[in-house]
Amino acid sequence: MALIRVRAMRHSFGWKATSEGAGMMIRTMLDNGLRVTIAAGMFALAAVAGAAAKTTVYTNGVILTMNDAMPQTEAVAVKDGRILAVGAKRTVLTKAGANAEIIDLDGRTLMPGFIDSHSHVSLTGGKLAFANMSPRPAGPIASIEDIKAEFRRWLKQHPPKPGEPLVGMGYDHSQLKEHRHPTRHDLDAISRTIPIVLIHFSGHQAVL
Repeated sequence: MALIRVRAMRHSFGWKATSEGAGMMIRTMLDNGLRVTIAAGMFALAAVAGAAAKTTVYTNGVILTMNDAMPQTEAVAVKDGRILAVGAKRTVLTKAGANAEIIDLDGRTLMPGFIDSHSHVSLTGGKLAFANMSPRPAGPIASIEDIKAEFRRWLKQHPPKPGEPLVGMGYDHSQLKEHRHPTRHDLDAISRTIPIVLIHFSGHQAVL
């Protein structure tokens, strides 16, 4: 490859190896050509290595599939970032091949990853710590009166400490019978001494 590059360059620019300067240029070109050749070889080796990537088998743990037909399994094989096989350990090892790398989970839990751009998963936990104001069937709310009733129930069962607010999470104004957002006047009907925060299901707004 390097010699071909040199000849092509000599032909294009009319260089002649009759002087020390021209000889240095050619040696430089040869050096650069060698570097290109090495780089190309490295890319080729990387491609071969990728093609020959080993399959990895995970076993001896709590492997969750997220499939109702088979919620849990003995082993899973992964190759090139994709799930190759799921099932009984013997079956998965057979599909993975003799050169597969075996990862012992040692009782740990393994589950599929997922890509999610914007769902506020962490807000789901808030429903466990605060009054659930989600519309039916996820929650008990169908109207603003339901919101008031749920706040009163939560206040009775989980009275906040002095200075702490009473928090409800998950209301959806589009699902309320009144088809509007609650107001501070609605919240004042619950308590005028305890600060109350009602968070919208989107997480982007709240009524105080």
